[in-house]
Amino acid sequence: LMSGDGSDEPAYITDLSNVSDGSGVYVTCACSTVGSTTAAGKAFINEYRKLFKSNPGAYAPESYDAANMEFTAMTKIPKVTRKAITAELKKLTYKGITKVIKSSSTGDVTSKSIYVSQEVVANGKGTLSQIASTTP
Repeated sequence: LMSGDGSDEPAYITDLSNVSDGSGVYVTCACSTVGSTTAAGKAFINEYRKLFKSNPGAYAPESYDAANMEFTAMTKIPKVTRKAITAELKKLTYKGITKVIKSSSTGDVTSKSIYVSQEVVANGKGTLSQIASTTP
């Protein structure tokens, strides 16, 4: 099996006619599998499951970090306006649950990573295990 970036979704494997065919598949994603790597990641996964009664989607941890980075920027400015938030985000270095996030002077995120995971299928269920990451 081969896929494009962002195939870190359970249905990619569970929708196969024979789930065991997915064992050993490698997938890439700009998303991190934080649940298995840090205490903060595990806490995020547990709280997400409690609140939404489901597992977080592939980009949920990055979305969480992005929202918290914006909230942090808002606490550092005297008046919350789009212009003030944008200016603060360009100065801010934020340590999230996925990575340290910093923006360039143009507002682009400078800390870009691609993660490679391998699918492990056992008892009819697939689990992705992050095996490598790279910063382009």
